[in-house]
Amino acid sequence: MEFKTTHLIQPGLLLALLAAGMPWAMAASAAGPPPAPLQAGRVGWTRIDLEAHKVFMSARTTAEWAIEDGPAAASRLIALPTENGRGAVIPPGPAVLTLTVMAEIPGTRSATTLWMDPGTANSLQYEIVDSGRRHRKRLVRFAPDGAYQRTRRPRKSEDATKPDTWTDLSADFWPYGHEVAGAPVIDSLSLLYVAAASGLDRPGDRLEVLVYQRRELVRVTLKVDGEVNTPVAYRATGSDGARVCRGSARALRLRLSVLPLGPATPDFDFLGLKSDIAVLLEPELRVPLRIEGRAAVVGRVTSTVKEVRLKAGASCPRGISGSPD
Repeated sequence: MEFKTTHLIQPGLLLALLAAGMPWAMAASAAGPPPAPLQAGRVGWTRIDLEAHKVFMSARTTAEWAIEDGPAAASRLIALPTENGRGAVIPPGPAVLTLTVMAEIPGTRSATTLWMDPGTANSLQYEIVDSGRRHRKRLVRFAPDGAYQRTRRPRKSEDATKPDTWTDLSADFWPYGHEVAGAPVIDSLSLLYVAAASGLDRPGDRLEVLVYQRRELVRVTLKVDGEVNTPVAYRATGSDGARVCRGSARALRLRLSVLPLGPATPDFDFLGLKSDIAVLLEPELRVPLRIEGRAAVVGRVTSTVKEVRLKAGASCPRGISGSPD
């Protein structure tokens, strides 16, 4: 598949630009200069709670992020894996962004922590603890050419509520299988931060990133395909209290498209959604008001924001005055 450079940078050029020091393949406009890297200061929220309902099912996702000094975060990163005689990992920079995502659907609960570079979302480490129908604790540490993984599972005689005591252990190195030329490699959950911190501001803006998921690298593009008005009903908490925001809010519609790096069709998943994925993003505080798409088996699903924790005072989207909580 071939893309015009006025709309999307081609894959080879993407990697060449990233190797030369440009962290994002982005085109703010056909004639404008390339935008700056991700800017955490653009993100006006620190925590969001999303809910989805489908027939007799419901799902809840909570995402929270913070930035800390790299040396402080380093103690929680695997410094030197020993599997297969390898040892190179991506070191933390001066600052590390930690994104924690809690996801619950009937019968399953997942707690995920991601460590990444705040300016590029380049993955440093990933930890997930699954409970419910499946019990698993997996730690993934990223290297320039792949990822190390260490996984624990409970044996039949072990307490499934105590992951650190499980003795069914496995460890391996998963090579990317593609030359990334120093390009940032992100996790799909990081797209929550990427969308908010990016320079996607007006219809036609796009970015392309490399996403590593299920031992596979894929290209994911985010494009602003228009502006819409969407109903909102959520509680916003800030430094001065809380407000209830109800009404119609303006949002940027960001469309996600997934493109393979190889011949196989990628098995992509973003918050349980497999295709037709869109994020409706409030343009000022960069709050994801709605996330919609198609999930396996159940079909179309929409998650809407129910709670938002803001960096500054409690406020609602422009045009909605809100009411004190």
